[in-house]
Amino acid sequence: MASGGTMAMSKSNEESEDLSRSFLTLEKIDVNIFRASAKCLWRPVGSRFLFGGQVVGQALTAAFNTVREPLLLHSLHCYFLKGGNNEKPIIYHVDRTRDGQTYTSRNIKATQEGIPIFTMQASFKVDEVDPLEHQFTMPVVPDPEELISSMQYIRNRLETETMSDSERIRISEYLTQTIHIESRPVDPQLYHGQKQGEPRRYVWVRAMENIGNNEKPIIYHVDRTRDGQTYTSRNIKATQEGIPIFTMQASFKVDEVDPLEHQFTMPVVPDPEELISSMQYIRNRLETEDMSDSERIRISEYLTQTIHIESRPVDPQLYHGQKQGEPRRYVWVRAMENIGDNMQLQQCVAGFISDLALLGAAKQPAPVGHQIGFITSLDHSMWFHNTFRAEEWMLCEIESPQCGKGKALALGRMWRRDGVLAVSMAQEGVLRSKI
Repeated sequence: MASGGTMAMSKSNEESEDLSRSFLTLEKIDVNIFRASAKCLWRPVGSRFLFGGQVVGQALTAAFNTVREPLLLHSLHCYFLKGGNNEKPIIYHVDRTRDGQTYTSRNIKATQEGIPIFTMQASFKVDEVDPLEHQFTMPVVPDPEELISSMQYIRNRLETETMSDSERIRISEYLTQTIHIESRPVDPQLYHGQKQGEPRRYVWVRAMENIGNNEKPIIYHVDRTRDGQTYTSRNIKATQEGIPIFTMQASFKVDEVDPLEHQFTMPVVPDPEELISSMQYIRNRLETEDMSDSERIRISEYLTQTIHIESRPVDPQLYHGQKQGEPRRYVWVRAMENIGDNMQLQQCVAGFISDLALLGAAKQPAPVGHQIGFITSLDHSMWFHNTFRAEEWMLCEIESPQCGKGKALALGRMWRRDGVLAVSMAQEGVLRSKI
């Protein structure tokens, strides 16, 4: 497309063009630079800043204009660095991090007046088919046709409820918005804050229009994206021989206290002292089981590893692929050496631990003996909630909501032994069967 032209994502029909024009329109400034006019930016009623979802959509629009068909988005991770101003244009800078045969990666930075307000890492892939496939069951809720939209719910409140003039004005403002997205909450009162409830909600939504190598040194490049009083952001790129092999976006914050606080309840499982380590379990297998020489050699290799992390799975047979089960696992983990009181170092060790067992949960629904041809991490996210000590036992609760088409998603939580949620994790990876 010629520089300076107005563009949006590749469209398959006229309707998607209308939706793109409504809030995803970008102007191409250069090969990897795009601009969103302030005229198309939307600030929701009651908000000081422009809508973050629009920035996400526009950043993806910019990225899609740098990747080839038939690549489709399979994961993204982003940070909102600064509230966006809906009266100023946004410039999107796309870094073509990697173009591969199956997977392609892009880094996108959004700026206003030269100041970064948003960054995104996005990964695209070619569709594929794999016999290993599962997913969680969809919740049972009323069909959207049985529910009313949020807008209709607000109209009904204005017509039937007695309220102050200021409250009526505040609620009426929502009806003046043009958002192009229809939402139908299963529980409108809970959704709109009219009653108290569990931190869980169900809402139907739709657009209203169509739409590395271990023998080579690694160099880490740190981009000091933003230094704020409360939040600080960094972008990190790892390269080997000049070729990017890994990118990370990290956000750091000052600890603070707020009266609004909740967390899930820690699962009830046996204490780590009642369980044996993965290494001991493998030794027991080698001593007691009949197995082929090739299997014995393969399993023995695990005992030669030194990773300084001890793991004690609640169900060793399921954890080590000796029986079939649900894509959910529990494993106690701890560093085997004293780390000290440096919380930053504790978090680094937790980052190491987080990659040990996540994707393995996705293999558990496969029949015993099902061979995996290739497994590797694609993207990885962590959220740190409370302080912890990695050399003390923490429970990793891991589940895989979906697996198929050669990739799998895993979600995890790290619990302190006293029941406090310390870390949440998410990872997507390649998981291909051996065919």
